[in-house]
Amino acid sequence: SERLKELLKLRGVGEWTANYVLMKTYGQVDSIPHGDSGLFKALENHGVISDRKDRKTIDQFFAQFPGWGSYLTIYLWRSLNSPG
Repeated sequence: SERLKELLKLRGVGEWTANYVLMKTYGQVDSIPHGDSGLFKALENHGVISDRKDRKTIDQFFAQFPGWGSYLTIYLWRSLNSPG
């Protein structure tokens, strides 16, 4: 998105920060905070990835739910607090 490109131009703003801002501040529904340790942990817990550097598998997982990346991320984060 244009917003993502503009945020990434700012010094000190990386992919995680830019996507988190888009998700939380602008309510953009398709932002995925790549590099987030909680997101990695949830994806591991659900058997999606076994290697946190496996960006291809992470992208393929989220591609199954176009336009829902932010919501899926939030539910994955919430799953970290779920028993079992």
